[in-house]
Amino acid sequence: MALLDLPTCVRRRIFEYILVRDDCPIDLSFWASRSYQTPEELQYQQQHGMHQCWRRASQPGQHKPHNRTCVCPAVPVALLRVCRVVHAEAVRVLYGQNRFVLRGRTFSLTHGDAGGNDNHDNDYRLRRLPCADQFAPLLMAIPLYGLASMGSLLVRLNCWPCPLGHEETGFTYRYRTNPFEHVEGGVAIGYCRFCNMRSDRADEPLVLRPATDDSDDSTVAAEDTGAPVPTNDESMMQVWDDVCARLAAALETYPQDKPLLDLTVISDVGSVEAAERVVSPLKRAVLPASRLRDCTIRLGRRRRDFDLKAVAQQAVLALTTGADTRTNATDTTDTTATQKTESRHIFPFYRLPAELRVKILEYTDLGRVREVKFRDRRPLFRSTTVLGAPCCSNCTDARMDCCCPRYYASVSAHCTCVILPVELFLVDRQMYREAAHDVLYAKTAFAYESDTFAMTLEALQQLTPATLRRMTTLHIVVSGEQFPLWRKSSRAFYVRHYNADGQRVVSSGAWTYDPHRGDTTWAPLIAFIRDHMDLPRLTLHLDVRDCIWDRYEFYVLSEAEDEMPASFHEAYCMYMDLVTVLCTLEDLKGFRMHSTVYCNLEPWLVRQVLGDRDPYKGGLANADVEVLHSPATKRRPNRFIPSYHDVNIPLPGSHWHPEKSNADLA
Repeated sequence: MALLDLPTCVRRRIFEYILVRDDCPIDLSFWASRSYQTPEELQYQQQHGMHQCWRRASQPGQHKPHNRTCVCPAVPVALLRVCRVVHAEAVRVLYGQNRFVLRGRTFSLTHGDAGGNDNHDNDYRLRRLPCADQFAPLLMAIPLYGLASMGSLLVRLNCWPCPLGHEETGFTYRYRTNPFEHVEGGVAIGYCRFCNMRSDRADEPLVLRPATDDSDDSTVAAEDTGAPVPTNDESMMQVWDDVCARLAAALETYPQDKPLLDLTVISDVGSVEAAERVVSPLKRAVLPASRLRDCTIRLGRRRRDFDLKAVAQQAVLALTTGADTRTNATDTTDTTATQKTESRHIFPFYRLPAELRVKILEYTDLGRVREVKFRDRRPLFRSTTVLGAPCCSNCTDARMDCCCPRYYASVSAHCTCVILPVELFLVDRQMYREAAHDVLYAKTAFAYESDTFAMTLEALQQLTPATLRRMTTLHIVVSGEQFPLWRKSSRAFYVRHYNADGQRVVSSGAWTYDPHRGDTTWAPLIAFIRDHMDLPRLTLHLDVRDCIWDRYEFYVLSEAEDEMPASFHEAYCMYMDLVTVLCTLEDLKGFRMHSTVYCNLEPWLVRQVLGDRDPYKGGLANADVEVLHSPATKRRPNRFIPSYHDVNIPLPGSHWHPEKSNADLA
C-alpha cells in the first residue's frame, strides 16, 4: 500500500513519529546546526542508541562538562521533498509540534578565546559562531506557511553569562593543571561548567548608544590583541526588525483560526529605552491582526529591575490579550481625579467571607510553599517542584534558557519558582493575620538545621507568640556537627557493656538516660516548644538522616552483610536520648522520625511519644511485616532493630504502657 493511500490521520501519526523530536528543541543557530561529536559520544551512540539528548539533562543543573553537544538524530527533512501532498502535511507537523531555538550574538569570538585543555573542541565551535548579520537568514530560510504554523519559538538576541547560551548551568572557577591559569590581572575568570567557555567573552546588555562623529558603527580592535570585535547594538535591532517583519508577513499571509505560537524573547538590555525598542517591533508584527498563544519575555539580568519588568509585563499582556496598558507620559489628566476614579474600582476584598479570603490567599505563592528550611537561621524557600535548583525548567517552553522571575526581570506564566509575596504582610494588620497566620504558618512546614540546638532555640525565640501558636508542622534536623557529641559521650558506655568481639555482655537495662550526654541544649529547646506552641495542632518531625550519613556510607561501601556493627551504638544512644526528652510533650498531635540506621526502630520510638495515638496502631501493618521479611529487606541490615534493644521496656516518661496494650488485645 502506498503512503498516500493511507488515511490522513494515519499519515499524520507517521509524520509525528518521524519528524517530532521530544528530547530537545531544534536549535537553528549556525554553530549548533552542525554538531561536533567526540569519539566518546559516537561510542555512546553505538552502544545506547541516539534516544538520549545530552544538551538537556533530565533535571536542572545535571549537565556534565564532557556532555557538550546534542546527540539526537537529525530530522529527516528530505521527507518534505517527496511530493506536494506530503510536503503540505509534514510541514504542519514539523513546525507545529517541535520547539525551535534561535540565538543571536552582538560579538564575534576569535580563535584562542576559550580556555581549558580541550582547545580543539572550543576552537571548532568558535569558527562556527555567528554574528548579528547571520542571525536573520536562519529564520528567513523557514517558509511563511511553516512559520505561521510554528508552535514554539525561542529567540535570544544576546547570550550571557555563557557565550554559547548555557546560562542555566552556572559557572565554576575550578583549577586545571595550573592553579593560576584562570587568574588574569588578579581577577578570576569564570568558565561555563557545560562548555568551558570564558564568561568574559559573553555579550553585554543591549544599550542604544548615541552615534558620534568620530566613531564608526562598529569598533574594531587591533588584530594582534585577539580581542573580540563587537558590532553596534543598533545593527542587532535592525536584524530584530527584519525578524519581526518576517513573522508579521507569515501571520498576515496565512492567518490561523486560533493562536498557535508560544514565543519566548530573551534580550538583556541596559535601559528602558532599549527595552521599548525590543518589544515595539514585536507588537507591530503580531498586533492587531493576531495574538500569541503564550508569551515569555526577559529583559533584565536582575530581578529588581522593576522598570524593565514592567515593560515586559505590558508587552506580554498586549501580545496575548490585545490589551495595551501603556500610559502616556505627556498625559495632563488631573492626578487626584484619576486616583479617585481608580479607588471606586478597587475590589472590596474585605467584604468577602473570611474563608473565601483565605482561599484566595492560598492561590498566591504563600500557598505554594511546602517547606521553608532554615539553615543557620537563614531561610531557603522551596516548592514541590524546585528543590534548590537554579531554574525550574518550566519558565520557557524550550526548557533550555532561564526566564524565572525569581532571578531575572522577566514575565513567565508557567514558572514554578516561589517568590514569597511579603508585601501582603505590610498592607494592614488584618491582612497580616490572614496571610501570615492562616496561610503561610498554618500550611507550611518549617525545618531548622543548625550546628547546635541552641541556634535553633534562638531562631524560634525571635518569632512572635502568635506565630508560634499558628505553626502546624515543625522539622528539627540533627546536623553532622551534633552527632560527634554523642560519639564522645557513649564511648565509655560502649567499652563497659561490649566485649572485644562487639557482643553485648549485659542483657537488659544497660541504657540509662543521661541529661549531660550529647547536645545538652535539646531539653531547653523541647521545653520552649512545650510552653509556647499549640501542641494539639503541631506535628513534629525529627530528622537524623544526615548526621550519620558519612559513617553509614562507609559501611555500605564495605559491602558488609551482617548486622550493623557495634560502632553504631552511639546512634542508638542518640535516638533514645532525643525521644526520651520528646516524651515530655503532652497532647502532641503527631510525631515522625526519619533515620538512616535502625529504621525498624522508628515505630517503637513514635509509640513512646504518642502512646495510644500511635499511627502505627501499636506496631507495623501487615504490608510492612511482609516487606520486613522479604529477601530484599534482609539484605539491608540498616533496617534491623539492634539485638541489644528490648522492645518491652518503655522509655522514661513514655506515654505507651505495654501492660495496658496487652490487656486491650486480650
